[in-house]
Amino acid sequence: MQKALMTLGPTTLTEPDRAQKAVEEHFGVLDAIKARDGSLAEAAMRAHIKAAQRVRVRDLRAGSHKTPNFDGDLL
Repeated sequence: MQKALMTLGPTTLTEPDRAQKAVEEHFGVLDAIKARDGSLAEAAMRAHIKAAQRVRVRDLRAGSHKTPNFDGDLL
């Protein structure tokens, strides 16, 4: 799992407002799970992943290549 996360690159949570939006997205997923609405939970999770992807793609296009700060144990 950790190596898969390394492939994604650095976190998007350092972007302005992204952390708050991610928290809101996570609560949307949790609310759907609590409501036992699998379709809604899936849709909310997909939306969360797409939002993070948009930030990453935007950064790549802008040339904002951030070096991940990984602990040696993750390698």
